[in-house]
Amino acid sequence: MSGPFPKALVEAAIEADLRQADMYWRAANYLAAGQIYLMDNALLRRSLVADDIKPRLLGHWGTSPGLRQSIIDARLEARRYGRMHGEDPPEIAEWRWDIHYEGAAGD
Repeated sequence: MSGPFPKALVEAAIEADLRQADMYWRAANYLAAGQIYLMDNALLRRSLVADDIKPRLLGHWGTSPGLRQSIIDARLEARRYGRMHGEDPPEIAEWRWDIHYEGAAGD
Protein backbone atom coordinates (compact mmCIF):
# COMPACT_ATOMS: atom_id res chain seq x y z
CA MET A 1 0.00 0.00 0.00
CA SER A 2 1.10 3.54 -0.73
CA GLY A 3 -0.83 5.81 1.58
CA PRO A 4 -4.60 5.23 1.43
CA PHE A 5 -4.47 3.89 -2.15
CA PRO A 6 -3.19 0.58 -3.58
CA LYS A 7 0.27 0.85 -5.13
CA ALA A 8 -0.94 -0.17 -8.63
CA LEU A 9 -3.56 2.60 -8.60
CA VAL A 10 -0.97 5.20 -7.55
CA GLU A 11 1.47 4.02 -10.25
CA ALA A 12 -1.28 4.22 -12.89
CA ALA A 13 -2.16 7.75 -11.75
CA ILE A 14 1.50 8.81 -11.92
CA GLU A 15 1.80 7.35 -15.43
CA ALA A 16 -1.35 9.23 -16.49
CA ASP A 17 0.07 12.46 -15.00
CA LEU A 18 3.30 12.03 -16.97
CA ARG A 19 1.40 11.37 -20.21
CA GLN A 20 -0.69 14.49 -19.58
CA ALA A 21 2.45 16.53 -18.83
CA ASP A 22 4.04 15.30 -22.08
CA MET A 23 0.94 16.28 -24.09
CA TYR A 24 0.93 19.72 -22.44
CA TRP A 25 4.67 20.13 -23.18
CA ARG A 26 4.19 19.28 -26.86
CA ALA A 27 1.17 21.57 -27.26
CA ALA A 28 2.94 24.45 -25.52
CA ASN A 29 6.02 24.01 -27.75
CA TYR A 30 3.81 24.04 -30.83
CA LEU A 31 2.03 27.21 -29.71
CA ALA A 32 5.30 28.98 -28.89
CA ALA A 33 6.76 28.07 -32.29
CA GLY A 34 3.55 29.11 -34.05
CA GLN A 35 3.59 32.51 -32.37
CA ILE A 36 7.15 33.09 -33.47
CA TYR A 37 7.02 31.79 -37.05
CA LEU A 38 3.43 31.91 -38.31
CA MET A 39 1.28 34.82 -39.43
CA ASP A 40 -1.72 32.72 -40.39
CA ASN A 41 -3.00 29.13 -40.34
CA ALA A 42 -1.69 28.41 -36.83
CA LEU A 43 -3.99 25.39 -36.44
CA LEU A 44 -2.82 23.95 -39.76
CA ARG A 45 -6.33 23.67 -41.14
CA ARG A 46 -4.72 23.65 -44.56
CA SER A 47 -1.22 22.97 -45.86
CA LEU A 48 1.33 25.62 -45.03
CA VAL A 49 2.25 28.06 -47.77
CA ALA A 50 4.93 30.73 -47.85
CA ASP A 51 2.37 33.45 -47.08
CA ASP A 52 1.63 31.80 -43.72
CA ILE A 53 5.18 32.38 -42.49
CA LYS A 54 6.27 35.74 -41.10
CA PRO A 55 8.69 37.62 -43.35
CA ARG A 56 10.57 38.86 -40.30
CA LEU A 57 10.67 36.75 -37.17
CA LEU A 58 9.75 38.61 -34.02
CA GLY A 59 10.42 37.09 -30.65
CA HIS A 60 12.48 34.15 -29.56
CA TRP A 61 12.09 31.04 -27.45
CA GLY A 62 13.35 33.05 -24.49
CA THR A 63 11.67 31.91 -21.32
CA SER A 64 9.15 29.57 -22.97
CA PRO A 65 10.90 26.31 -21.96
CA GLY A 66 11.49 27.45 -18.39
CA LEU A 67 7.92 28.65 -17.92
CA ARG A 68 6.50 25.43 -19.37
CA GLN A 69 8.69 23.33 -17.09
CA SER A 70 7.65 25.37 -14.03
CA ILE A 71 3.97 24.92 -14.88
CA ILE A 72 4.38 21.17 -15.43
CA ASP A 73 6.31 20.77 -12.17
CA ALA A 74 3.65 22.72 -10.23
CA ARG A 75 0.82 20.70 -11.77
CA LEU A 76 2.54 17.38 -11.03
CA GLU A 77 3.31 18.44 -7.45
CA ALA A 78 -0.33 19.50 -6.89
CA ARG A 79 -1.57 16.16 -8.24
CA ARG A 80 0.92 14.29 -6.05
CA TYR A 81 -0.20 16.24 -2.97
CA GLY A 82 -3.84 15.55 -3.81
CA ARG A 83 -3.19 11.83 -4.07
CA MET A 84 -1.35 11.76 -0.74
CA HIS A 85 -3.67 14.03 1.27
CA GLY A 86 -7.00 13.76 -0.56
CA GLU A 87 -7.28 17.52 -1.05
CA ASP A 88 -5.70 20.39 -2.94
CA PRO A 89 -2.42 21.83 -1.65
CA PRO A 90 -2.91 24.83 0.68
CA GLU A 91 -1.54 27.29 -1.89
CA ILE A 92 -4.31 26.22 -4.29
CA ALA A 93 -7.13 25.71 -1.78
CA GLU A 94 -6.52 29.08 -0.11
CA TRP A 95 -5.87 31.02 -3.32
CA ARG A 96 -7.86 34.23 -3.77
CA TRP A 97 -8.04 37.02 -6.30
CA ASP A 98 -6.16 39.71 -4.41
CA ILE A 99 -6.23 42.40 -7.03
CA HIS A 100 -6.21 46.00 -6.00
CA TYR A 101 -6.08 48.71 -8.61
CA GLU A 102 -5.38 52.28 -7.65
CA GLY A 103 -8.42 54.35 -8.43
CA ALA A 104 -10.76 51.34 -8.51
CA ALA A 105 -14.25 51.62 -7.07
CA GLY A 106 -14.13 51.82 -3.29
CA ASP A 107 -10.77 53.59 -3.08
